[in-house]
Amino acid sequence: MPARGPRCRGYNHAAAPRLVAVGWKYLVSFGQLVDAGLQMKSEFRRHGTRTAERRVAMTKLTLSMLSGTTLVILLGAASALGQKGQVVEKNVEFARGESSATVKGVVESPLDSHIFHIRARAGQTMVVQMISSRPLRDAYLCVNYPLTETGENEGVCKKRRYKIKLPRDGGYEIYIEAIRARIPYTITITVK
Repeated sequence: MPARGPRCRGYNHAAAPRLVAVGWKYLVSFGQLVDAGLQMKSEFRRHGTRTAERRVAMTKLTLSMLSGTTLVILLGAASALGQKGQVVEKNVEFARGESSATVKGVVESPLDSHIFHIRARAGQTMVVQMISSRPLRDAYLCVNYPLTETGENEGVCKKRRYKIKLPRDGGYEIYIEAIRARIPYTITITVK
């Protein structure tokens, strides 16, 4: 399976580790605030009661805001890890002497991924069209190109019809980005 870059919208499998990393960052800050609170004892002795009380009040407010933020981020990461969807992948091949193929199906859930792989050469023209009884705001096509020489991912997204002069040899990935459930589709892929 070719490498796939970030999607235009929807569930991104890389989001959960980033959320956890951000959560750890705030957790470290939380630990630093606790240490700062423990050091307040010396503030009472050094600067007097009034100055130390102001600092303690600010620390409590910051501590409560930070702990609430940390909790929200960690819960978000946990729910992102618990999401599951069905992945339907298919290699699209043309019949002998044909330059187009048609694929039909139904995306049952917005978490599902329907991905179609096709190999093509640079300079060819690919026309991809999706027909669905549902409106564009409910589902659209995205096309990922093969990675560039520098490893960057390129592609197009958010339409139902593309006519693309292919920039590179390799595997192209066509996938459906579904926003709602139960999206019937017919995709026609032509390469000349």
